[in-house]
Amino acid sequence: MLLVYFHVYITQGDKYTWSCAVESITFLNMIQFYNYISHYKL
Repeated sequence: MLLVYFHVYITQGDKYTWSCAVESITFLNMIQFYNYISHYKL
């Protein structure tokens, strides 16, 4: 679900939506997202 959020926020390129993305995605969620991706790449 995070990947979908990143895709939407990056493609829109709006400052308001990007600020919302920064607020909604925390540092802990980024670590979990990285672990999720690394597991599937292995």
